[in-house]
Amino acid sequence: MRANERIRDRRIELGLSDVEVARRSGLSIHEYCDAEWHDNELLAVVNLRNLKQLCLVLDLDPFDVLEFKCAFCTGSGYLPEYHLPRNEIVRRQRLVKGWSVKELGDKIGFYEEVIQHIEIDADYLDSWSANLVKDLAKHLDVPPQVLLGIKCGRCHR
Repeated sequence: MRANERIRDRRIELGLSDVEVARRSGLSIHEYCDAEWHDNELLAVVNLRNLKQLCLVLDLDPFDVLEFKCAFCTGSGYLPEYHLPRNEIVRRQRLVKGWSVKELGDKIGFYEEVIQHIEIDADYLDSWSANLVKDLAKHLDVPPQVLLGIKCGRCHR
């Protein structure tokens, strides 16, 4: 089942209106309807902050909504630095790879000022869509859930 279908079905199951879910999630009704009606809108357009809030409102597991498996439950090693704030993880990984701020920006298609904001503000990535954060995680060789700021319900990592 696709993410938008999970959202719609859960909203209906809970007996909530689209307006009520939108309001509780911090989305405009237009944003919410786009996310519920169109498969890619939720992951490509809705920012992480609102996506996380939407999952809370509907009591949905973000892993199910984002349609991916926990990297740590599937065998990827959990490193101590994953406990650091996301901005610090991004900065450390960029430095480990030997990239300048501009080089990382070029790799993911953003100006260096955006990378600077990411490295300064631990919550800056919550203003991004899930797809953009997953792309950044891929370039930095970090499990997506670490930069998405979500924890697995099974292993709690």
